[in-house]
Amino acid sequence: MKKKDAKETVEKAEKPKKKLFVKKEKVVKEKAVKEKAVKEKAVKEKVSADKLAEEAAPGGKKEKKRWPAWKKAVVICAAVIGAAIIVVGGLWINAEVNYNKAVELVEAEDIADADESLQRVFSFYKDAPELRTYISAMYYEDAQKFDNAKKVYGGLGEYRDAAQKAIETDYAHANQLLDSDKYDEAKALFVGLDDYSQAKAMAQECDYRKATVWLDDEDFESARVFFKSLGDYKDAQDMILETDFRETVTWLDAGDFKEAKRGFEKLARNGLEKAEEMVLESDYRKALELIEDAKWIPAMLTLEKLDYKDAGDQLTNAKQGLFNQALGEFDRKQYTIARVNFDRIAGFKRSVEYVELCDLLEQADNFAVPKDEKNEWPNGLTRIEYDRLVSFAGDLIEMEDFVLKDAAIHYFLIGNWDGPGSKMMRMKIKGDSWRITHRMPQFFSGYFDFRDGVCYIFKKDKYDDGKDTWRFTYIDDDTIEIYCFKDEKTYTMKRD
Repeated sequence: MKKKDAKETVEKAEKPKKKLFVKKEKVVKEKAVKEKAVKEKAVKEKVSADKLAEEAAPGGKKEKKRWPAWKKAVVICAAVIGAAIIVVGGLWINAEVNYNKAVELVEAEDIADADESLQRVFSFYKDAPELRTYISAMYYEDAQKFDNAKKVYGGLGEYRDAAQKAIETDYAHANQLLDSDKYDEAKALFVGLDDYSQAKAMAQECDYRKATVWLDDEDFESARVFFKSLGDYKDAQDMILETDFRETVTWLDAGDFKEAKRGFEKLARNGLEKAEEMVLESDYRKALELIEDAKWIPAMLTLEKLDYKDAGDQLTNAKQGLFNQALGEFDRKQYTIARVNFDRIAGFKRSVEYVELCDLLEQADNFAVPKDEKNEWPNGLTRIEYDRLVSFAGDLIEMEDFVLKDAAIHYFLIGNWDGPGSKMMRMKIKGDSWRITHRMPQFFSGYFDFRDGVCYIFKKDKYDDGKDTWRFTYIDDDTIEIYCFKDEKTYTMKRD
């Protein structure tokens, strides 16, 4: 009976237990409870055995058999030790399960769960201390505290892949520095990693990104030096052209159109397609600045060769500017320069007519004194030219603007003019000569010339001894006023 009960006790202890993850205090408490239960069961079994022995005694009376004290102690100790072995065995099995799980989670880089599993493992179990240190390094690495992670990995020596993880930590740290634009620090780490992974290429990437920063900051010389040092890395050679391009754009923006155009032309020859358009842009901006500065002719010369953007409209603006300038010169009687400018835009508005008008008015202003007794004026206006001037009157010019000019007044005065009383004046052409008959006060008779609307009379071969005799004022096409210097009176004359 005792063997059977003991066997049942062992079988019950060996039944699979539900796996529980408890702290050390809970395990101790559970152990005490189990020990108490074992003691109580042992006492019950002894009482049961004594009862059976008493029932089997002669005379029908149960004879109670008494055990020595030492046997009782042995039985109790055996029971306690058995229970302890069962408990410790269960704990050891739990430690193995949690350890293996922690290892799997570490390999899967599930740091938090690996750490939690390892907390359920004895601190002295297998390599648990080193594994805990390894997991702490993983925590540092995950938090991007690379210096700490590298230090911990390095302290683990050849444990697991700690040495390799130290290298990987440097690589990750270098990439973090690169992404943080700390190019020099990142490059130093990549260079130290030598042939690991893409370390050499990433060291070049540091220089590449640094060069692009210089480029964006318009430090073109530094950017150019670094791009050249990169050889065939990525598009470094193209970025050299891009650097030259952006520097040339700054020249353009600064208004150095000549140098900018040269730079873009060189880049275009080197195969940079977008530079071709910038050659045109250089001329275009130059023309706009010339227009803004009212330098119409240079602007026109540039725009006339340019088929770009609204160059045609800008050319029209430049021509209008020059046209307005020429009109101002015309109004100021600067006929020579006005003619040049009108002629430059011949075909624009009425420039051609103004060119002709300038020629006629310039001739009318430069009327020469007579050279011989026939009173010929070789540089004067012909009647046809005068009539052409008149045709512009009321449109491009007013009669009063030219009829009293030296070479025009005698054509205007041709005919009969009647004044108050017997005052009269007749202007006519006889052959190649001009004749004036009149009844007006004068100093003496002789030859005449017109100077700025004044009739100047002089003796033959004595031009310098002549006198201003009459001053003419235009009122309208059929009315004039004549001021006589001799009697100092003004007479109004009407065309007959």
